[in-house]
Amino acid sequence: MCIRILQSKSLAVLAVFALSLTALAGDKNPVTRPVKVNADVVFIVNLDPTALGEAVGLGNGEGSHVGRFAVHAAGSFDFETSEFVGEGILTAANGDLLYFKMRRLGGVQFTGGTGRFANATGGYMLTPTTPAEQRVVDGQLIVMFSYTGQGTITY
Repeated sequence: MCIRILQSKSLAVLAVFALSLTALAGDKNPVTRPVKVNADVVFIVNLDPTALGEAVGLGNGEGSHVGRFAVHAAGSFDFETSEFVGEGILTAANGDLLYFKMRRLGGVQFTGGTGRFANATGGYMLTPTTPAEQRVVDGQLIVMFSYTGQGTITY
């Protein structure tokens, strides 16, 4: 009787171990896929001379591999080049987070995340699909536009 119980427990331990190896193997075999994004964003840029150019970006959109998403970015806006340099978080439809950096005009670089995006890399170039609407409200420049993006994601 003791031998049968020991055999059953041993088989259970082996099954759990095998499943663990399968899960780990999935993390070690990332795949690269094309990514397409459509989004609407609003950048709020500080015009106060003591914090000139500090900016926050907020938006919503839809993309392949993330579904509907919300985005939040923070960084700085260069008035000479109209370039935003910063970092952000894209929250996917299922709650997974996809982290990104923007370091060149229109370039989004993925830098990891949570859930299936834990080790994500890749990125996309964004292309405005509407002219930027700009207005100044209470010492802040509000910039609104829509864009599409195409690139790749590896996760």
